[in-house]
Amino acid sequence: MDEKTLQTYERLTDLIDKGDINTAENRLYKLIDAGNPDGLKLALLFFDYLNEKSDDFLESNGFTRNEIRDDLNDIVSGYGYSGFVDALF
Repeated sequence: MDEKTLQTYERLTDLIDKGDINTAENRLYKLIDAGNPDGLKLALLFFDYLNEKSDDFLESNGFTRNEIRDDLNDIVSGYGYSGFVDALF
């Protein structure tokens, strides 16, 4: 992963750790929509990191495992990998 992508990932995970999951996810979507070439890589890392959080953490910050699965599925489908997420969950 190049330095810029790593820095972006760290900023997104910092927001997650602070409980600001929706802001982090919105920023991820903006990067993807802007045609960021590392968008899929960032999305996979982002949702993997988010999925490692406890159910209590997710719930207390307005997020669920189903949202993780659904949102990741939407993103990877946009890259032509529909069905990939179902294999993971």
